[in-house]
Amino acid sequence: MSPLVRGCYGIFHILNYNTNSIIGRHVKTKIYKNKTHIISALWKSTAPKKNVQRNHEQQTATFEKMMEMRREEASRSILIQVHSEQSCADLQEYCSQYGDVKSLHHYTLSGSMHCVLVEFHHKSDVDHILESSQHNGNGDIVPVRCPFMWFRAPKKSAQTKKSATRSQINIATNGITMASHSEIRSCLQAAESLSDQIMILHNMTCLNDLGSRLRFLTARQIEVALSGMFPYAKAMPFGSSVNGFGRAACDLDLVLLLDRTHR
Repeated sequence: MSPLVRGCYGIFHILNYNTNSIIGRHVKTKIYKNKTHIISALWKSTAPKKNVQRNHEQQTATFEKMMEMRREEASRSILIQVHSEQSCADLQEYCSQYGDVKSLHHYTLSGSMHCVLVEFHHKSDVDHILESSQHNGNGDIVPVRCPFMWFRAPKKSAQTKKSATRSQINIATNGITMASHSEIRSCLQAAESLSDQIMILHNMTCLNDLGSRLRFLTARQIEVALSGMFPYAKAMPFGSSVNGFGRAACDLDLVLLLDRTHR
């Protein structure tokens, strides 16, 4: 029996953390029929200030490269619910049987739910591990296929524990833990200048790497769900999720492109 069980919980539940949560009603998906509206919506979220002298073509290429990198990163990632942070080592060892694990990112949702985002080096590794997973139950389930799963660590013998001494990759823990209002206030009061306060506030509340990964993984799942009828569908995050000014619990805005676009 596979230790990985395919999950059936909603895709927006993975982003529900702390009190300022990102839940389904905060996710805004817009479907545009006219491609000129799509380009306009994307450009408004990334347009440079008038007083900033930059090469427009170079900036657009850099933004598109970042978007493509994040989308490709999401296609090589899965999200797994685990019992606790101590399960990360067992999870890495298990996932390594199906491909090369590039990184693991642990975080805790409100309550006691622990999750780990696992990134592989190759997309084929994700397909391999999905094929090896199974559903929990005797048939009274919706047979979904998605990168959101639950991991049950198998029991190990003493000999197995001794042999499992392979090098462990660094595991990022508490990836989306936000500072409390009192912690932020005390840091701002200790700052020496207004400029320092601005930088402190930004560093303590900005959208971090794991937050971006989860947003693009959510967009990826929307694409997978629609791929049967819309094989070229793209769910593209825009606004605060990608412009560098997003907060840790900001909305997830998406532009849904149902077909190929040509400029």
